[in-house]
Amino acid sequence: MRVLALILTALLVGCGSYPRDVDGTLEDIENSGELHIGFAAIHHGDESEARDLVARLERATGARAKIDRGSTELQLARLQQGAVDLVIGDIDPKSPWMTEVTIVDPVTPRWAGDRVLGLSPVVANGENRWVGVVEGVVRDMQKASRK
Repeated sequence: MRVLALILTALLVGCGSYPRDVDGTLEDIENSGELHIGFAAIHHGDESEARDLVARLERATGARAKIDRGSTELQLARLQQGAVDLVIGDIDPKSPWMTEVTIVDPVTPRWAGDRVLGLSPVVANGENRWVGVVEGVVRDMQKASRK
């Protein structure tokens, strides 16, 4: 019985904190105090909400944001390479990038034909703790806009 207890304890210690970030994005943000964000194709009416999203993410992480602007393809490639922690922009949820990144629900959804576009944060796949933080901030923004 004692051996079983030791084995179970060892297994639990090995589990650590879940969810995890494969590349440690959230830990890097918290340790460096910097949040690297790429703005991509932000609809002209969404600029203030993009800034609000950034401010909320800064509060959630305790980090200061550094923003870079560029095309959607450039920013998504930079995300995949680890040059930015997050991309914010008008991202089509049916984008070919869908298999490479995690597109969070849009803060400001709007219909574009048969697709829902809008100001969406995008995170590298596998960064599950970081995705959780971003999704929580987006949910708070969505709740606040419904009030």
